[in-house]
Amino acid sequence: MRQASPGPNSSAARNLGVGNLEALGRIAVRCLMILAFLIAGGAFSLQLSGLDPRAPVGPDSASLQSQAAIGGAFLVMAVFAMLNAQCMAAPLKANLLLLALPALALTSVAWAPEQAIAARRAIAFTATVLAGLAITAALPAGAALRFLAQAAAVAVVLSVAYLVLLPGYGVHQISDGVQSVHVGDWRGVFGHRTVLAQLSALSLAFAVHGGRVTFRRPWVRVGVMIMSGLCLWKAHSGGGWISAGVLLALPPCLALGRRSIARMGWPFCLLLGGTMLAAIALALPLIEAALLSVVGKEPTLTGRRPLWGLFMPAARERLILGYGYSTGFRDVVARLVSDHSGFGYVPNAQNGYLDVMLNLGLVGLGVTLGILALAFRRAFRLAMNPGVPLAILPLLVAVFTAVMNMGEATFIAANDIFALIYVTALVASGEMLRPSPRTAPPPPDAPRSSPGAGKSP
Repeated sequence: MRQASPGPNSSAARNLGVGNLEALGRIAVRCLMILAFLIAGGAFSLQLSGLDPRAPVGPDSASLQSQAAIGGAFLVMAVFAMLNAQCMAAPLKANLLLLALPALALTSVAWAPEQAIAARRAIAFTATVLAGLAITAALPAGAALRFLAQAAAVAVVLSVAYLVLLPGYGVHQISDGVQSVHVGDWRGVFGHRTVLAQLSALSLAFAVHGGRVTFRRPWVRVGVMIMSGLCLWKAHSGGGWISAGVLLALPPCLALGRRSIARMGWPFCLLLGGTMLAAIALALPLIEAALLSVVGKEPTLTGRRPLWGLFMPAARERLILGYGYSTGFRDVVARLVSDHSGFGYVPNAQNGYLDVMLNLGLVGLGVTLGILALAFRRAFRLAMNPGVPLAILPLLVAVFTAVMNMGEATFIAANDIFALIYVTALVASGEMLRPSPRTAPPPPDAPRSSPGAGKSP
């Protein structure tokens, strides 16, 4: 006998409706988290500051409106972290070295030339580091890595949309004060083409190497790859191409290294690796010339090398503790650059390692290198276990950060998307190595658990 279909008030019907609402709620929460993450990382800065996209961007271009928006973004991430406050204690304890840089930045206010501005920016840098910790408190470690891939993809997609809807913001203008040589280059939702290019390289690598765990639907994954490649191409940044090449080649090289160690043993592989490094060192001038030719860069690296020549004597003047976070660079060092070169306002040293030395001296550089070594140690331990979902992502981020900071400065940057990604990946990799039921993301085909279990999506 045929059973009667469930009526509108049946349990099945009610569950179907509640399930749909819960799914929409999860999507809305995730969208809010990604939007807050991007705003805290510097996206939409021109619009939030109320700036004309054709106007020069200087040291004081931020407005109260943009500061309120960034503060609100940090607040949103803090709320999600506080909803899971019990999950915050272990990451904080395991990453005390990471907190040493904000502590040093805050301490440097004592000797910074413009103490009020230094304090405000040091607080913003501290909030940036804590925001990375907050993501790993709000999400399981594996899900936090997946969140990074999603956030990078959303930034790329929005950047393409900007090219259609707001080309004045999405494309460098001839009078926008950044550099006339960039006119026509894509910058998307960011203030400079380099940010878009580097993030596109990272997004492309996430989509290629993250597999179905990163993007469950193949057409979404392919679409992210296409848009990331398009933004990388149209941003015309040589550094972005170098990052993309390194990141795309990294997992195959790692797999080859694992097989070589298994077959030939550690001693032979170390000898072979040392020989290859020596050969690369001898051929470095030729390799550099070839790379510059391929990516279309001149030998000065868009003026970076002359700048570094001016920065090095200044760094030696304040070798131990530097000039103070942010304002020492802006007040003392930037004046030196302006007096001895044709450059105007220079926001940083265009090299992350040198930038740390100028701001926080050898003490800060030592802490920075210690954190980077910790990131590589955790990332390699995960990457040597290819069966773990997304295990390769922290290594991609660590290598990307080390390479990018040779030509950009993000190690101690406040409100910086790459600093946020670096901190989140570092903390998440530590959590994945620590046995916990929160570490692994669900398999791509597994049914989603109910948020009623007390965990934010």
